Amino acid sequence: MNLSLFLKGAMDSVLRNHVSARLVMASIDFFLIAAFVALLVKVFRISAPRFKALLWLLVLAKTRLAL
Repeated sequence: MNLSLFLKGAMDSVLRNHVSARLVMASIDFFLIAAFVALLVKVFRISAPRFKALLWLLVLAKTRLAL
């Protein structure tokens, strides 16, 4: 069985339900924003704990608002 066909079939069944579709989109959104913030902290070598905490708080708040 081809992996892409399996994934397409699995996603079709998940995305038919409105609640599941919103959860999938919020999860993808969370992953992308979290990866961006992690990269931002790593590249700019942010060492201030309060600023890092604020960035992560924004990530969590954005995901919460997406639901």
